[in-house]
Order: sequence, then C-alpha cells, then structure tokens
Amino acid sequence: MKKIKNTLFALAMAPLIFYGCGEQKYSQIETSENTIEEKAEIFEPHPEVYDSLQNKFMERPGGIEEKIINKNLTHLNKKEFWKYKVVDSVETYSNFRNLGELEGAISLLETVTMMKSNFQILKYVDEKDEKDVKKDYLPLKNLMNRLDSIYDKNRNFSYKTLKEMYEEIGKGMNPSYEKTDLPIQDVISGKGGVCRDVISAYYPLLTYYGFNVGFRPGATDSTAHIWLYVNLGENEFWLDPSWYGRNMIPFENRVKEDPIFNSLKEKSVTRKNFKKN
Repeated sequence: MKKIKNTLFALAMAPLIFYGCGEQKYSQIETSENTIEEKAEIFEPHPEVYDSLQNKFMERPGGIEEKIINKNLTHLNKKEFWKYKVVDSVETYSNFRNLGELEGAISLLETVTMMKSNFQILKYVDEKDEKDVKKDYLPLKNLMNRLDSIYDKNRNFSYKTLKEMYEEIGKGMNPSYEKTDLPIQDVISGKGGVCRDVISAYYPLLTYYGFNVGFRPGATDSTAHIWLYVNLGENEFWLDPSWYGRNMIPFENRVKEDPIFNSLKEKSVTRKNFKKN
C-alpha cells in the first residue's frame, strides 16, 4: 500500500516537474530512464512542512527557508502549500557543493556575457515606445509593461512585489535542452534555454527593477548549475527558477560555507528610472 501511495504521489507531482539545467547529465526529477518506482523514491514524502494548527511552516535545517515563508504567509496561497513540500524534499535530498577553481569557468563566463548583453537589451526596449520596438522585442516590452504595473501598485521592494514580478517573468518561459544560449527576449518568450539562460533573464530583470539579487554557480554531484541569491532587507535566501519554474519558493543556502553571491560590476548593470508621482 505504501509503495502504491508513493507512486501515486510521484505521478501527482509530474505536472510540477521543474526544468533542470542544460549542463546537468541528469535531473533528480526529469531523467527519462527513471522508472515509476525510482520517481516514487525521489518523491518519497518528506515530513509535513506546514502546521495547520499553528498556521506556520515548521522550521528545520535544510530545504525551504521557513523563516522567510512564515514572515510572508499572507502573500501565499494555502492551496499551493503542497508545492513547498515537494521543493523541501528535493532540496533536502540534493547534494550541492562549490565549483572547483576552474570547474564551470567557461559556462560562467558565457553566463556573465549573456547578462551584460541582456542589460543593454532591457535599456533599449524600455526607452522605446511600443510602436517603435522591433517585433522580436515586443514580448519583452509587454512583460516590462506588466512589471511596471506591479511596481506601481506597490512602490517598494517588498517580498510581495518580488514574488509577483518573479512569477510574472517566468510565465512565458519554456526551458529546453535543445535550444540554449538565447537572448532575454527569446527566453521570456518560451523559445527555450537552460539554467544559465534562465538566470541570465531573471537576474537582469530583477536588478533592473531595483532588487538586490545575485547569482551563484555551484554543482550538484558532478554537474554545474546556477541559481539566484536574494537580499531583501534583513532577509537573505536562494531561488532557483530553472528548477522550480514559476513558483517563487525560497530555500536555505545550498553552499553554506560560502554565502557570498556574484553580481556584475556596476558599469555593466542598468537600473530603471522610475517616474515619481
């Protein structure tokens, strides 16, 4: 009975499968050669993360960042708490480490180069009227208009604003191992991309709108990966849009001995000038 229950749990999680990184030789959730039994083992239910009687997430080392989540419960949908349980399980059972001195250096260089180019594209698109924007850039212009609207409704760099912007950015994405090294306008339009492409879209966009974010290269087992670091006032946490798609679920530091995050030099960064009321 337990095995059947676990198998059903795995199948129920299938629609939530979070795209991994193109550099990965496997994915804890997406490996095609995994049998149903193996997937069930991957999704072996972790102890419940939410205490409905106390109306808070139970704080445990590793996995999701419960302190941040508990501070912002009013911004969360209780019907989606099952996603936090899945993310907690994946994070708890994933093994992350620092990259070696030269490990992943080429990939990181490519990522930084893409980010610099994407900042220039953002500035160009934002300064153009919609009628003057080239067709390929229209989806990006429309996204930026929606992000402007989110900011205008809540003019501060709060968890709520970050969550809404983060999830809006990911709505049109459709990562693919077949199509990589894409510019930001192609990534947000759903034309593909792997983790470095996805991060090279999220980092410039969130930074452009004033959030203090960074990126962190690392490795899971023998495979390079990259994710986001967020500093939100007194709160620091990690996000991984290429693993967890459109769901902004903060989790604890994957590489605890090195909490420093990377960002581009100021000369390569562009930030939006908001008009005052």
